[in-house]
Amino acid sequence: MRVQTEMELLRSLPVFAGVDASQLQLLSFSSKRRKFTAGQSILVQGEFARGAFLITSGRAHVHDGVDAKAPKLASLETGALVGELALFVAKPNPVTVIAAQNVEGKEISRELFKRVTEEFPEFGRQVFAALSQKLDQGLAELAELQKAFG
Repeated sequence: MRVQTEMELLRSLPVFAGVDASQLQLLSFSSKRRKFTAGQSILVQGEFARGAFLITSGRAHVHDGVDAKAPKLASLETGALVGELALFVAKPNPVTVIAAQNVEGKEISRELFKRVTEEFPEFGRQVFAALSQKLDQGLAELAELQKAFG
């Protein structure tokens, strides 16, 4: 996949929507291309994440457990970004992501993300603001669920 197409996928994500195109190009060009065959784990629950993963083609399933026998929580398609919080902190993966078909993508390492944010502080501020907004929305949804289910 071309860097331009990968940039467009990144820009379509709310977390990168307001970021300068040259910074997205650097992020896309410098990230590691990865391929997974159907049934192969992309992320494993409990293992420490090295960064985020952008699916550039294919489909994957999210499971609450370490293998495909665990309950399926969601399906991910081309353009999905998995593990974006791992760009900021080293924490274990909360879920397992398994390729449902052949998957290609880009692994954005925490180290690469840190280098780009150090070189372009505005990039880091914009991404952090978008993630903060996403977290606020998630917390508001959780509060509504708590009210509904007491």
